[in-house]
Amino acid sequence: MSSLPEEIYLEILLMVPVKSTFLCKSVCRNWFRIISDPDFDKLHLHVSTQRNNCRVMIISFFATNVYSITYDSLSSSSESKSSDDAFLKMDFPYNSSRHETGLKGSCNGLVYGCNYKMKFYFLWNPATTEYKRLPHWDKSEDAYFNRLGDFYGFGYDYKTDDYKLVTIHINIEDILVQLYSLKSNSWKSFETIGHGLGCFKPSGVLCNGALHWFGDMIGEMTPGIIVVSVDISDEKFQELQLPMTLPPTQYKINMAVLEGCLCVLANFEETFEVWVMSDYGVTDSWTKLHSITNESIMCDSFFCMELIGSFKNGEILFRNSNNVILYDPKYGTARNPNVHRSMVQRVMTYFESLISLNSITAVGRRKERKINRNLKESCKSKKRNRNVL
Repeated sequence: MSSLPEEIYLEILLMVPVKSTFLCKSVCRNWFRIISDPDFDKLHLHVSTQRNNCRVMIISFFATNVYSITYDSLSSSSESKSSDDAFLKMDFPYNSSRHETGLKGSCNGLVYGCNYKMKFYFLWNPATTEYKRLPHWDKSEDAYFNRLGDFYGFGYDYKTDDYKLVTIHINIEDILVQLYSLKSNSWKSFETIGHGLGCFKPSGVLCNGALHWFGDMIGEMTPGIIVVSVDISDEKFQELQLPMTLPPTQYKINMAVLEGCLCVLANFEETFEVWVMSDYGVTDSWTKLHSITNESIMCDSFFCMELIGSFKNGEILFRNSNNVILYDPKYGTARNPNVHRSMVQRVMTYFESLISLNSITAVGRRKERKINRNLKESCKSKKRNRNVL
């Protein structure tokens, strides 16, 4: 193997699952050096996203138990005991009741959430078990937390190579907008927002380097809905117009990202529609991609459909109330994957990544030491077996 070019080693290691890279680092010094390179994390993530090797995270309804499952296991039609075994219970660092802790979304394998009881946000890498409790803001700002409305969103700033969390706290008299930078590990306030936001959908949708929420049109004779976005690099708010044919109530529409495009889902009495903004920022580029009958997809029109993600074969994962649905747009068919309804409080997709939070916890260190010990024991066992033979 030593005669192989380093480029071949790199290509091989980029295909290795995240947890196996800990083992690979212990194989030889050369592999340790390649994997320890700061650019390796980004290259590994790029390969995973290009291959669309995402996993599905399911947060249970009655308690904050977090499970992970692959798409292949999720889409299996078998309801045997083996399908239950496919759900991997994750080492979530803030296990408590769902009223105290909530997972909100993910970006590049990093999941963000909030502990309502203790009033703090946190970041978590499920693949490496690394987590970070974010510093608290000034105590004088506590009055804003969880009053009339809290909104949040998390994303990657390509210009500064930084991960940022945006929070919007609405109080009776004014609005406080804050931004947390992982690189500086600090908060700051910036430009306020001039629109009311829809409390029904507090988590911002990340697309094209900006976070998006539904907002109310202000100063118009006829009430309506717009999309309010904030660019996480420039830290500026702007408005995006929606297709005019959508329902005028926020309880009948939802927002997501589908194949890299900003996407809006609209519920009607007998159908729901999927619209995509094919040219970001251009109102005329809104295109109706799918029109699906509620009967064919087994959904209740009372609950707004939520788009979770799409997969390599073109199937789309939806959630309606506590019902999870896989829809095949090619054939117009829908099926229920192997998920118990009582398990589903929230569903999201994420990529396993090596992206570090720059604060490896004791949990992460213990796991890496355990992996290394297992590797050494395995090597000793193989050596003993060879000696016996």
